[in-house]
Amino acid sequence: MAKLPLAVGAIVGLGATAVLVGWALDVRELQALYVSSVTIKSNTAAALLLAAVALIAASRAPQTSAASTGSSLWVRLPAFVVFLTGALTVAQYAGGFSLGIDEILFRVPEDAALTPFPGRMASISALALAALGAGLMLMDYQPRAGVRLSEIFLVGCGTLALAALLGYGYGAIPRVGLGQGLQIAIPTAIFLVLLVMGALSLGTQGGFMATFVGDDAGGVLARRLLPFAFGVPFILGALRAMSSLTTMSVAMQAAMPSVLAMLAFAGVIWRTAQVVSASDRERQAAERELKTLSGLLPICSYCKKVRNETNYWQQVDTYLTTHAGVELTHSICPDCSDKMIRELDAAPV
Repeated sequence: MAKLPLAVGAIVGLGATAVLVGWALDVRELQALYVSSVTIKSNTAAALLLAAVALIAASRAPQTSAASTGSSLWVRLPAFVVFLTGALTVAQYAGGFSLGIDEILFRVPEDAALTPFPGRMASISALALAALGAGLMLMDYQPRAGVRLSEIFLVGCGTLALAALLGYGYGAIPRVGLGQGLQIAIPTAIFLVLLVMGALSLGTQGGFMATFVGDDAGGVLARRLLPFAFGVPFILGALRAMSSLTTMSVAMQAAMPSVLAMLAFAGVIWRTAQVVSASDRERQAAERELKTLSGLLPICSYCKKVRNETNYWQQVDTYLTTHAGVELTHSICPDCSDKMIRELDAAPV
């Protein structure tokens, strides 16, 4: 799991750096990473770059204890700046004023006539960055029981980003034009989701993430269902957008996503039931074998064969291989070795 935060940090870091280069060179396509006309604001790009640095530093820290993940200054300081950037922007939205931080890196003269706050990131971006920064700062805080506080903030950040992506997928958020508030840039939402995934993958020593990485049945089941839980809504959104371009009636356009959702989740339940049934059959077979091995086992006093449950006499090695999966190899004990040597010495030449 340590490779995921490093890969995420590298991807987000390169993307944020490219956006900052676009602002420095005044290349609008690079500012939006060639996705839409909604640009990634310079403050947002800087905060994403700092979050990537914090994530990479956290992934390279010793993972011997829960308190060692976020203890480094390279984690706490960038995470605090990310939190401060988001929190101050939220305060500006709430109070309707400007602290002068929106254009602290680059001026945005083309937006001056269109909005009273040029260069300001979307409010959903600010909320998500504040939650992300808080989650990264609190990764070293491990409560005695229950969910980690950092996981709550990180999940909140991911929820906001996923809601924005679904908003674009369902056409609730326009892809073009100037807008603030909910019009978060699509690459920003994707980067936030990636950062949340990378940060959550570090918290496998406790909290709810320990369930997803476990080798037990719960972990396997969670990993199988998680892609469907996140993939099905996006697929349905895309199908709904495609159906709106056809000649289908409004009623059919509204009904088709519901029907497809039913079919998708029915398929997931069926596949999950298959996996659980197979695991249960394996468990029952193992319990039967264990019960057989733990009971009385008749053995011949002369040839040392054992009698199985079908009243058939087998060699011990064959019985163990069949019932316990034990592969035996030939050797000789010290007593038999001494006896064989004495017999060889006493034999006539």
